[in-house]
Amino acid sequence: MHLKEQIYVLEIYRQQSLSKAAKNLHISQPALSNYLNHLEQTLGIALFVREKRRLVPTEAGKIYIDIAAKMVRLQEKFYLRLNPLLPSSPCVLRIGLQRIRGANMIPKILQFYSEKYPEIRVEFLKGSLWELLNALESDNLDILFGYQIPSIYPSSLYTSYPIAKDKLHLVVSEKHKELITPDFSRLDGKTFILHPPTHSERFSEDRFLKEHHIVPDRIIEEDTMEVILRMTAMDMGISLIMDSYTKYFQTPGICYYPTESRFKSLNFCMFMKKQTPLPKYLKELAAFVKTIF
Repeated sequence: MHLKEQIYVLEIYRQQSLSKAAKNLHISQPALSNYLNHLEQTLGIALFVREKRRLVPTEAGKIYIDIAAKMVRLQEKFYLRLNPLLPSSPCVLRIGLQRIRGANMIPKILQFYSEKYPEIRVEFLKGSLWELLNALESDNLDILFGYQIPSIYPSSLYTSYPIAKDKLHLVVSEKHKELITPDFSRLDGKTFILHPPTHSERFSEDRFLKEHHIVPDRIIEEDTMEVILRMTAMDMGISLIMDSYTKYFQTPGICYYPTESRFKSLNFCMFMKKQTPLPKYLKELAAFVKTIF
């Protein structure tokens, strides 16, 4: 499949400039300008207009850009599916993961693909649970990594490949180590520092509180694990953390305690839309991530 026309127009749209787009496309500006003029003449309508030294799409241009983006994405998915059958093919693999995982997983996954499948360009989207799920649903992601929550990832829509089990830990400051006991009722009425509802960790945190009949006096919401742990060390509240996160941070002044919750563990998985069969390069990725989780 050859989508030069669509790729050229999308790059003009991204750069809002013929000169910048031409540079990225490795062609001359006059050649790109002529290409655009010819396309507009063929269509019988302008795709861009100049506003304050920027090229902005017309209504017709917006329609063209929307369809062109979908065409390019379909081409990428085509090559991803075709890749295992060919000696080599250009393609893009888009992976979603929560920001906190990026520092550990991204360099290693990039190295894995550069060594095993150098023809595959890997791109990452880092975001919250709902941002990643929306991107997967709208085909802006091929796969994502996250926790298995059946109500969010129904098996009728998504295929999941287990990576590892992750356990929930209670975290308190060293000043209040006496709170770490099997009797979690002592935590009732305390201040808790929790993830926002847009994060999958909050699902496990809320279930823990509900199971042990804990009603916090106050909930402080924070989406950065490093900040959560520092606030805990400063005795600003009690927090909950999945075991896999503990290796990312060395925060002095805190104590960890594994919970005995019925929901103390969650499956960390690789998710994708229903697809059969699973390409070899994704099977190998799932196996590889198991070794680095």
